Amino acid sequence: MSGHQYSSDGFVTFQSARVLLTDGRLTFDPPLRWGSQIIAASKYGIGMSLAYLLYLVPLRQLRPDLFVQTFDPQMAYDQRLLFNELYLYSSTLNALVVAGVAVVTYLTARELRLSSGWAVVAALIVGLASPLAVYARLDFAQPLITLCLMAALWLWLRARDNPSGLVALSAGLIMAAGVLTRFDFIVVSVPALLVLALWPLLSAKPAERRRRLRGLTLAALAVGAALAVVLGLNLLKFGSATAFGYPNAWNSTLEPVLQALVGHLVSPGAGILWYFPVVTLLPVALPGFVAHRPRVGLVLVLLLVSYLLLYSVWRNWPGGYAWGPRFLVPLVPLMTLAGVYWAAAGAQRWQRWWLGGAAGASWLVSLNGILFSFLDLFSTCGCLNQGPVGSERFTWAGSNLLAGWNFPVEWHRASMVQAFDLLWLRVLVGSVSAAIAIVALTALIVAAGLGLNCLLRAERQTRAPMYD
Repeated sequence: MSGHQYSSDGFVTFQSARVLLTDGRLTFDPPLRWGSQIIAASKYGIGMSLAYLLYLVPLRQLRPDLFVQTFDPQMAYDQRLLFNELYLYSSTLNALVVAGVAVVTYLTARELRLSSGWAVVAALIVGLASPLAVYARLDFAQPLITLCLMAALWLWLRARDNPSGLVALSAGLIMAAGVLTRFDFIVVSVPALLVLALWPLLSAKPAERRRRLRGLTLAALAVGAALAVVLGLNLLKFGSATAFGYPNAWNSTLEPVLQALVGHLVSPGAGILWYFPVVTLLPVALPGFVAHRPRVGLVLVLLLVSYLLLYSVWRNWPGGYAWGPRFLVPLVPLMTLAGVYWAAAGAQRWQRWWLGGAAGASWLVSLNGILFSFLDLFSTCGCLNQGPVGSERFTWAGSNLLAGWNFPVEWHRASMVQAFDLLWLRVLVGSVSAAIAIVALTALIVAAGLGLNCLLRAERQTRAPMYD
């Protein structure tokens, strides 16, 4: 991946992990400061912090000097919070998580009885040609939520033919990890996955029903334990078990809710239609997907409706300094699978070419977020904090989709090459030369070519079975 980009959400989560490991506490002493915010404890779920421990535990043995960190609460913006060596070494976490999402997408596609070629197409779209490819370089928790959602969904599909307690418990533990990571997993993903988990009980015989109920009980205990941990941490940090650290977070009138709903779908700065053109297949693909794969199709419908409603009522619906539709990122793999299934099962060649064209457009859009530092837009466009929250996302000037995107016109100029935000190249050569930048672009083009090759091979394979 290219250079990592940091956020205040991310460094608070990371520092929470460091303090938990070194001092065994959940609070910052002295508190952290970012602008006018005085941060005594992280308001974010502990799941992402626990994931960082996978890096920090071995790093503490290898480089204990990196853990000696001090920050000045008198400074409004202490840049050491964003840029320090320990944070840099741990920043590949989301890249690995996104790779895991692509793998689970492949496995889920196979469970849906797609051929191996079509399953590879779905995995490549998710991993290289979707907003997840950009979020691999960010430090938000959405990739981890996506992995928990897709891994749990895949396991519940596996439990259809294998009603063992181990599969159900594994799904429950993964759901528990999602509960620990973000509150939206509790209120949106758990109910949708519960539908998938309970579905086999409708046709199970008494003996099989008892086995499945035992597995569901184990899963429920895991999720319940995680929920108890979340509520307990809320009580310790905020004085109330039901306080999640987001005061005045909800829109109370209809107008901003409708604005956010439209913004999630079509606004230039956050609309998923622009940032992931593969969703153009969804209106025609979803009815057939629900009809022919009803369990997963119903889960997708429930998640779509729930996420759109939840984050339309959410006051900060754009998600801050983020890439496109931040809060809809967990839906990307399932929406991709619906589109790929429609193209694979369809009798017309134009359906596959529609998918190929949309996937190519999505790859070009994601390439912009991968190659360039789109965060610069927010400090230069002068469009933030003007008018209602999120209103700037309805202007092209406030769309990071266009930030730095002069590749088709000025690829040969030195200024264009220097604009590439390729941290790993800067580390290797000190400065990015045109030759090395072209090599990097060639590698990305080769990856896209492999995806197209898989699409063409998949087209020649047997179409997907139409019914479970």
